[in-house]
Amino acid sequence: MKKQILDWSMISAFAYCAERFHLSHVENWGPARAATSLAFGGGLHKGLAPIERLEGLSMGLKVFVDEYIPFDGMDEVRTLEKGEELLRAYVQQDRKSGWTEVQTEISFALDLSPSLAICGKIDKYGLKDGAKAIQDWKTSTQPWQFVANPNHQATMYLLGAQTLLGPEVQDFYFELLGVFMNSENGYRTIRAKGSEPSRTESVFQAIHVQRSPRQMEHFIRQLHGWDRKIRECREEDCWEEVTENCNGKYGLCPFQTACMAGDGKQAVLEAMYVKVKWDPIKGESIRL
Repeated sequence: MKKQILDWSMISAFAYCAERFHLSHVENWGPARAATSLAFGGGLHKGLAPIERLEGLSMGLKVFVDEYIPFDGMDEVRTLEKGEELLRAYVQQDRKSGWTEVQTEISFALDLSPSLAICGKIDKYGLKDGAKAIQDWKTSTQPWQFVANPNHQATMYLLGAQTLLGPEVQDFYFELLGVFMNSENGYRTIRAKGSEPSRTESVFQAIHVQRSPRQMEHFIRQLHGWDRKIRECREEDCWEEVTENCNGKYGLCPFQTACMAGDGKQAVLEAMYVKVKWDPIKGESIRL
């Protein structure tokens, strides 16, 4: 049996909609141009890494600008200025407080069986208040919709970190970066409602989670379940279309236009999309 290698983006795509996984990771289609949300978040990730490695804010700003400048002007909220504001505020608000011995972009790979392996890239690893911990940056215009428990990505990354870095890695931190049009210097004002006073709050929020051995075991069973379901879809060449997720809480599915075309789906794919292959080991798309 051929080994299946899955990362979190592949698993979440399948859980979201089997047809989305099929188009992305079997047929190897992708949007001709990356969504600004993905480009902005990816640019901030790359800009934060040198800041965490103590290479300086100026280096982080340069990395972000170089990464995102092709997309500037395409999004009303996600602009170069907004990205630069977030990076500066990250330093000014000392979001690295309590972290030492930091490493960034740590890749892991784990064989779960002769036919299944998982892999991923951890944004940040180090000591948080003296304990080994990992962190993932999440950039969103709607951070209040984020769910930390249960969150399968956290479980998967803790599983990978414990295998790679040792079982004493028990702490996972989500660092949410809120992207708001009305924020200044990393703060935004929440207007008063009724008798409640107005207040100012940071656009950053840290969420700490842990996973018990029982939760880990349950998640590994789910991984094997996803593996079986994906193999069944491949064998039967039948991929469920979850229409409820065409317009998800984070925006339109990138394949909505193609799926809406009915019998013209293939023609739309060939006209509006490009062939790309996702490399789960590297965590990046390769143009075919």
